[in-house]
Parts: sequence; C-alpha cells; structure tokens
Amino acid sequence: MASSFDVPDDWGLSGKVAIVTGAGAARTGIGNGRAAAILLARAGARVIVVDREIDLAEQTAAMIKEQGGHGLALQADVTRTEDCAGMVKTALDRFGRLDFLDNNVGIGSRGSVLDETQENWRRVMQVNVETMFLAAKHAIPAMIRGGGGAIVNVSSISALRPRGLTVYTVSKGAVIALTRAMAVDHGKDGIRVNCVAPGPVYTREPGMKAPRFGLNRFDSRSVDTLAADVRRAEMLGWDAAFQPDSQLRRRDTYVLLAAAARATTTIMLGPLLANPVNRHPSVTASSIATIDELAPGRVLLGWGVGDTAVRLAGLKPARVKDLEESTRLMRALLDGESVEVGAERPARLPHHRPVPIWIAAGGPRTLRMAGRVADGVFIRVGTHPANIRTAVEAIRAGAAEAGRDPATVGLAAIFHTVLVDEPSRAMTMAKSMAAGYYEYSPRLFDPPGLTWSGPDPEALKRQHKVWPDFHHAPDLEASGRAVDFLPTSAADAFSLRGGPIEVADQLVHVLRDAQVEFDYVVLHPIPDPPVPQDPERGYTARVAREVLPRVRAALAPGARDAR
Repeated sequence: MASSFDVPDDWGLSGKVAIVTGAGAARTGIGNGRAAAILLARAGARVIVVDREIDLAEQTAAMIKEQGGHGLALQADVTRTEDCAGMVKTALDRFGRLDFLDNNVGIGSRGSVLDETQENWRRVMQVNVETMFLAAKHAIPAMIRGGGGAIVNVSSISALRPRGLTVYTVSKGAVIALTRAMAVDHGKDGIRVNCVAPGPVYTREPGMKAPRFGLNRFDSRSVDTLAADVRRAEMLGWDAAFQPDSQLRRRDTYVLLAAAARATTTIMLGPLLANPVNRHPSVTASSIATIDELAPGRVLLGWGVGDTAVRLAGLKPARVKDLEESTRLMRALLDGESVEVGAERPARLPHHRPVPIWIAAGGPRTLRMAGRVADGVFIRVGTHPANIRTAVEAIRAGAAEAGRDPATVGLAAIFHTVLVDEPSRAMTMAKSMAAGYYEYSPRLFDPPGLTWSGPDPEALKRQHKVWPDFHHAPDLEASGRAVDFLPTSAADAFSLRGGPIEVADQLVHVLRDAQVEFDYVVLHPIPDPPVPQDPERGYTARVAREVLPRVRAALAPGARDAR
C-alpha cells in the first residue's frame, strides 16, 4: 500500500514511540485509529497498535510494515487497568520509552435519557471515558521519566452539538473536560494534552462483497399469484425468494416453489424454513431435490427447529440433537449415499441433487451445531454487532470442532425490517420485534447490555391477547404497545426501522460493523405486506428501488460513508 503523501522532515517524530488504542478496523478499511497509527508510522514513529481483537491490530501493523514503517500489534482491553499497564510496559520493554498516546477507543449509542438503560449508560461511559483515564494513568509516568510527551483524546462534534445520542454526547463532553484537566495537571511535566472533536469522518472503504438480498413474503393467495410475485421480485432486482413452510398458514411450500421455479430464471429459491417435525427429513430431501431439477443450481434448503409452524400444529419444536441428526441424514441422501434408517435395506434417494442445507439459528448450541454440519447458517439474532459477532464465533467454533475450515461455512442474516415512514409507528413495531426475540431467546439481551424490565412475556401475551407471538401478531402496533417499557436501544438491537433512506443507512452500518461478509441477507418485512401489494409503493418495490441500490452502492469499492 503506497504512501499517498510525503511527511515533512521537520515533524521530529523519527524514533519516537507511540501507542494508539482502538487501532484496528474491519478488513482493509481505514478508521480513525488505524489512520492515526499509519500516519505516525509514516512520520517515523514506532507504533504499538492496540486493539481488543488481535487480528484487526495485526492487519494495521501489516499495513504499516508494507509501507516500510514499524508497527507492533498488541491485544489489550483498555477497560482493564492491567491491560493498560501492560501496553505501557510493552512500549518500555521493546523500545525503552513512550512519547505519544492516542486514545481512540469509543462506542456509540442512540436515544434519550428515557430510552437508555442504566447498564448501557455505564458501559458507554466506561468505554468512552474511563478507558482514556486508565490509559493516561499508566502512560503519563513513563512520559515524565522520558522528559515529556503528548496525548490526544478523541471526542466528537456530538459533545458540542447534541443530536439524539444522549449518553454518547455526555461521554464525549466528559472527554473534553478530562482533556482540559489533564492539560492543566501535566503541562508542568512537559506533556501536551489535546482533544479532537471530529464531525462525520468520511472514510474510504475498500468495498465488501454485497450479499444476495432475499425476500420471504410473497402473494400466496394461490399458486399462480405466488409464481407471478416471485417473477416480479426477480425483475425488480431481488436475489433470492424464500417461502415459509407453515402448513396451517400457507399453501404447500414445495408446490409453490415448483411454480416459482417455472416462472423464473435467475432468482434463488428455497423454503425458509422447513423443519424435521412437520415432515420427515427424507420427505423434505425428496421434495427439495425435485425443486432443484426445475431450477438447477439455484435452490437451497432453509432448515430449523420450526417454532411457529410446529406450535400451530400442537407439536414441540425439534431439539438441537434432532436437528443435527436430520441434517446429516438429508445431506447423505442429497449426496446420493445409502443411509441406514432402521428399514430392511439402507435408504437411498434415486433423484438426489447436491442442494445446500442452510440452518437458521439464534441460540449458542444451535449455532455451534450448525457450524459442525450445515453448508451455511442463517443467523437470527437481530442487528446488534455484539450478537452478530457472538453468533459468528459460535458457528466458527463448531466448524473447528468438526475439523472443518470455518471459512467454508456460508453466512447469512435475517433482519426484521420495519419499513414504516412514521417514526412512532416504526418504533412501536420494532419494540414488538425485540420482544419476540426475548420471548424465544432471552439471552440475546445480554451481549448488547439490555434488560427486560416488564412482566414475563407469556403473561403479557395473555393480558394483551398477543397471538401467536410478538413476531407474528396480526396487530404489531398493539403488541408493541404492550412492551412499551422497552427502550429505543432494544428496538435498534433487533430490527431495521424507518423510511427507505433510514433503513438503507442502518443496514449499511450493520453489515460493516458485523466485520464479516454475508452470502445472503433476508429483509423480513414488518408488518406483513398486504396482498396484492401496491406495485409502486409496496414493500417489494420500495426496498428494491429505494433501499437495495443505496446499500449496494455504499458497499462498492471506493464508496464513501459518513462515520
């Protein structure tokens, strides 16, 4: 990576030693911390590149070394005093001095004081303010012993111009106050302490592979209307059409998919999702192989425990063990293998086709199992980066357990998308989505630092007549009002919401912050679109024309995005 400009010789940084915290960035992108580390190295400084995720720090150090600079990657969590002490010790042990500290770690949060939780408030203040206190506390004595130094703390324009990010604004205001106090305290020691308060920083992104965008709601009033609707989605630019497999709510999935296969030429097709309870896995394998005959190479099988479809039939969702065993059985049948099933002779599928099996999962055990056996995984954990990272880690751990290369397991995400222009209605429905996630997987509230402060979800459902659940209630505004105690941060952690521009921008940030590349992203419409949809203003058309082009352009190489 060549230098884009020459640093003046009189900057006087040659041989100096710098620590830059938060110096990683996703893939080969350039964020504030990575940019600071690279520029200091270009100017001749030896830079200790600190990040909580060592692989991101190593990427920055590699970029520095490619330009002939000196960068040392170091893993540290700067919320921990021992890690801050350790990074300063590394500087002294390796280079004998410390001259500069760039405090760049920070996280964001949206919402007013009414929206924020106490846990999230404390977390933002800890990461955005306390980390700078801890890093400086250990760096300043080393600088004093070396005759002085310089510290830069990164604040934000939000500290000066509040814009609906209350705890973030407060934390960045505290950074300014901390900077002023440190400058007064340590100017006598030869240490300069300054603060920068950037506005949106336009970052040149390297581009990332845009996922295939899928839709999972179509006009299923008849076989013909569904086929025509999928054909229309294909013409509008959707990449995948997925059909729920819920026998007591819709017509037969495989008859519908067969009609769609006949009516289309490029769009991917499949159930999302089938399960091993309503149909025996051998029946499902036979059906999906038949669909692949009609649409060769553009079919996948979405597979899962079958929550709603199973409960509506008075049955219990599959256990993780059952899901794993059924996946192995179908994989063998679809690959043309003979399988012992307890019959007189081994079972074999005569019309076998190599259809990929993608498991939809949200819980840690299911995600880990999916990494062991599935061709790909549809992650259903909402939109918060902490939940997405946790899910991906579980998938990769499962793949490694099975001796598989984690990179060979495909990744997809299902995002509930509240495309509603009126903000208060969008917020209410998004809260219902958050409640739906908590209803089935309460542990998903933990990584984002959320708490459920209301009654038990089942009690709320009985009291407010929410049926069958908070995700599928016919009146999502009513079900959302039942959980109005949930903060904005909960709504934001589990869905996209707003008009097309808001949804597109949120989706871009979710995909970038995930730090993985998804093969598919399913934009699950909330609420269910009416049928037939308005051909110009309906969900399918609006997302295709107003959301997807904006997202694809933002993810293209060289795209610029306000950070």
